[in-house]
Amino acid sequence: MSKFAINGKFLEQEVTGAQRYAVEMLHELDKISNGMNISLVISKKLKHIPNLDNIKVIPYGFGKGLFWEQVSFVFYLLCNSAISINLCGVCPAMKPNGITVLLDIRNNVHREWVPQKTQAKLAAYWHIFQSWIICRFSKKIITISEFSKNEIVKFYKVEAEKISVIPCSWQHIDNASKNTGSGNYYFGLSSIAKHKNFKWILEVAKRNPSLQFKIAGSLNPKRFDVDLDFGKLPNVEFLGYVSDEDAQNLMQNAKAFLFPSIYEGFGIPPMESLALGTPVIVSDIPVMREVYGNSAHYIDPYNYDVDLDEILQEPVAPASEVLEMYGWEKSAGMLKELLEKCNAGI
Repeated sequence: MSKFAINGKFLEQEVTGAQRYAVEMLHELDKISNGMNISLVISKKLKHIPNLDNIKVIPYGFGKGLFWEQVSFVFYLLCNSAISINLCGVCPAMKPNGITVLLDIRNNVHREWVPQKTQAKLAAYWHIFQSWIICRFSKKIITISEFSKNEIVKFYKVEAEKISVIPCSWQHIDNASKNTGSGNYYFGLSSIAKHKNFKWILEVAKRNPSLQFKIAGSLNPKRFDVDLDFGKLPNVEFLGYVSDEDAQNLMQNAKAFLFPSIYEGFGIPPMESLALGTPVIVSDIPVMREVYGNSAHYIDPYNYDVDLDEILQEPVAPASEVLEMYGWEKSAGMLKELLEKCNAGI
């Protein structure tokens, strides 16, 4: 039986979409992995160690972050003849022949979106290099939508059979309290990276001064060089990074959730909003059509002359049509099946 080692570096990071996927997959896989030889390998410096039942947690090596992942974790793999499972888009470059999640390849496809600030630029090119390593050397690749799979196949000429689509989901949301429709604002949640297209929200807000907007997400000047001036619009409130609990409260009290991205691998936040009973307005791009079908309101992400209240009057299919298709438990089952195939040499 193969020995698998989950790369635990993601547990050191703030939870955004990539880390959300990794955390939820880890906990759901733990529930169904009895009898499998799977370990979670983490830095000894990790402060909050997850409580798992079937997956053994192993603090190992020196350092943390990138050094730990690219050096200490590699030593663990070599010393234990283990296959790595990398759930957060990066693999150990010196031993890349594991199972790795590649969420999307936006910086590879759209080099014009690579930030020009030194730290952010280095990070972007590190991920571009990682994408090449993953596609060239991984035993198996996991991605989160058919759109992303097609992009990887087209850009890197990877055989489609090497890629498994294991999607994101929404059950981490506490949906005990549903949206009441009482909110008087539109809400957006994400970073201000170029592909997130927050310019659309600001331009729509500028044209609709009577509407209120709240935006939450990362505005780290070391990571982003998008020139957006939030201070000029009195009807836009930028909240910065917010906790999961605060994000959920903002979603479930909003008139609608806005997601004007021009490139995504999947897009979890609109699904979270649907789970809370909040309407979603998303970009009319292929991946959004794939994931959200007829349950979302669609906009042209380059057209700023829109009437949001009028858009919300358009009929859409029930959210259940989307929500019933996805589940972290179901996705973890797909991952387990993939690991079993590796055990069988398939």
